[in-house]
Amino acid sequence: MKKAFASYSEISVAPIPIGTSVIPNNFLTEQKDPKSLSEVSQPIETMELLKERAMKAIVTEIKEQAETIKEELKDEIKSGLVHVEANGLQIIMRIEEKGSFTSGSAILKPGFETVMDKIAVSIKQAKGNIRVAGHTDDIPIATSGYRSNWELSSSRAVSVAHYLLMDKGIAPGRVAIEGYADTKPLMPNVSEENRAKNRRVEVILIQEDPTLKLDQKRHLDKQHID
Repeated sequence: MKKAFASYSEISVAPIPIGTSVIPNNFLTEQKDPKSLSEVSQPIETMELLKERAMKAIVTEIKEQAETIKEELKDEIKSGLVHVEANGLQIIMRIEEKGSFTSGSAILKPGFETVMDKIAVSIKQAKGNIRVAGHTDDIPIATSGYRSNWELSSSRAVSVAHYLLMDKGIAPGRVAIEGYADTKPLMPNVSEENRAKNRRVEVILIQEDPTLKLDQKRHLDKQHID
């Protein structure tokens, strides 16, 4: 057999070459910092949950603060001189014309100082900015003192704001004054009773939207990482 296959010789076969990657090794071995990846952006659902919690907390705080103010002004509320309510991020203290101003006048009535003092204490102890807004009914006014309801509503707001700022320890930078004439009625101007409700000055405490701070922080964090 050996002789018969004398012509046979072993052929050495070179090993099959193993393929090499065209991707640099240093790229394959490089790993991202898990901390950096987690800080790029918070999941949307997480941010929305944070916003929901923040808003719920501030609204609850505002409602509690409104109840405290109602307790401090309970006699004035019972007498129909003031109305207090919480509305979203605002606490509205509505000063009715009854007891505060005479018809067509922007001068606070004598004796109303006690009510204003209580309102001033409530505002001083509270957080937020203050908007003082005057409103009238739809009956036009044209007198030597006021050319229109725009002037009357603005002047009444100025009188209230001036009293609140007079030696009450309230920072002027917190206060803004607005006059709306008859453009924002509470009730349709179809009866004297409704018109009386529309003649008012509102002292509004406004809290900052907490979700804006969260959005700002997220934006700054992303800029820092980028």
